[in-house]
Amino acid sequence: ASGHLRDALDELRPADQRLVLLLSADDRPDYRTVSRMVDRPVGSIGPTRQRALERLRRQPELARSWLAAS
Repeated sequence: ASGHLRDALDELRPADQRLVLLLSADDRPDYRTVSRMVDRPVGSIGPTRQRALERLRRQPELARSWLAAS
């Protein structure tokens, strides 16, 4: 499934990939730090993350791998 996730992440814009990966890390930085790292206002981090995750959910190969795992 991780190969499917990587393929789906590759479909995101590089800035959105970085944001999703930063916010998914075990040692996730706080939003202020993420804001500086991705050069975005703090208030846009959550909404941008949600839109990126929604785009990931719509990736057919990722949806198939999630269905196969359940």
